[in-house]
Amino acid sequence: MKQLIWLSSLGLLTTSGVCSALDPLFEYDTETTQAVQKEKSLSNEFSLYSKFSLEGKDVGEPRHLKTELSSDYDKTFANDVQVSVGGKASVDVANELYRHDWNEATDETYKTNVELKQAWVKVPLSERASLKAGRQVVALGNSDFYKNMDVVNPIDLRYPGTVRLDQLRLPKGAMVYQYEKPQDTNSDALVNGYDVSLVYGFENRFDELPPHGSDFALQPVPVKRKQANNLNGSDVTLHVTYEALGLENQAMLSRHYHATPRITQTPLGTLESDHLRVNQVGLSSKFIGKRTELFVESSVLKVDDDDVKKTKANHIVGVAYNGFKNTRISAEGFANNFDNYDQAAINVNRSFNNGSLNAGVNYVHTDYDDAGDSTLASAYMTYEHNDQVTVRSKAVHFTASDDSPTKAWADNDFVDVNVSYSF
Repeated sequence: MKQLIWLSSLGLLTTSGVCSALDPLFEYDTETTQAVQKEKSLSNEFSLYSKFSLEGKDVGEPRHLKTELSSDYDKTFANDVQVSVGGKASVDVANELYRHDWNEATDETYKTNVELKQAWVKVPLSERASLKAGRQVVALGNSDFYKNMDVVNPIDLRYPGTVRLDQLRLPKGAMVYQYEKPQDTNSDALVNGYDVSLVYGFENRFDELPPHGSDFALQPVPVKRKQANNLNGSDVTLHVTYEALGLENQAMLSRHYHATPRITQTPLGTLESDHLRVNQVGLSSKFIGKRTELFVESSVLKVDDDDVKKTKANHIVGVAYNGFKNTRISAEGFANNFDNYDQAAINVNRSFNNGSLNAGVNYVHTDYDDAGDSTLASAYMTYEHNDQVTVRSKAVHFTASDDSPTKAWADNDFVDVNVSYSF
């Protein structure tokens, strides 16, 4: 379980958005992008992903060589009913050309992959209310960097070190009822404007983990998934966004399956994984000034299973500064005292007339149950040109003490590059 929590921490970072609708410097970018999205009904993206080892006997050798094609179709009908369908397919030839060490599990995970990204329909129920049903992503919370109040969707950890939360979320079958009351500029009420969402997740879908036999396998032997990943789940989340006392506030109450599995040993000595039911409550407040933003976000998670009962709290503090033209600097810190790990990240985003540059660093430190220190440090960069060509790259460095549960990962430093073209 310690390794699972540590792996989750590797992928919980995301960069901040390219532009902020709250700053006049960025308004033209946001409006232009939205206008284009409304006109476009079919979009495609072709990408090439490569990962190279920086340490160990395979230094310089490609660990992944993946090509991927993604397509999305969006349609808005005359009665404002919206429909979206999207999927992706990928092929990784690294093992065929270089590695020659994948097994059946790694082949199934990496060699070929076909996935339904989204398939949902959104129906307006009234001027203020709507219902959205199908496989979708529901993003919650204020944090740009960490998964805390963002409890609806699991995340993809098959490629540890990924640094964007929007690249990590996995779609999930859900129904979302939303009711929105706009702000009244003439009102002096304590609460002025609010948005209420009730999310019912009907699909059991959990974090995707590195398979047995991969570079970041969690266990030396295969683990049998005890709990099915199918359309028979029942997660319920209530989320409210409201303005009060000059602050943007969010509140969340959720009962869901913990997306990271618990691994247990059977009487026969084999390993099984299942997912615990948890209750979670979260609060977040955000101050927005002329150039600065500051938010605090906390959540408390309680596990109340037959054989496991525990409570833990997560806390995030974030700050952003928009003082330079078309440049946003943001930083966040994350602390989890129960599991004894903390994280910090700094991100800089610069937008241009024909693109944007996004770069940052991420640091994670863990010492689970005083079992041994582990650290992860990464630097990443994303450049987007004319909303068509995107280049992403990152370098990741691990360290671990001899008694750390993740000691085996210390030889897995790597650098990767992903180039994509949208059309």
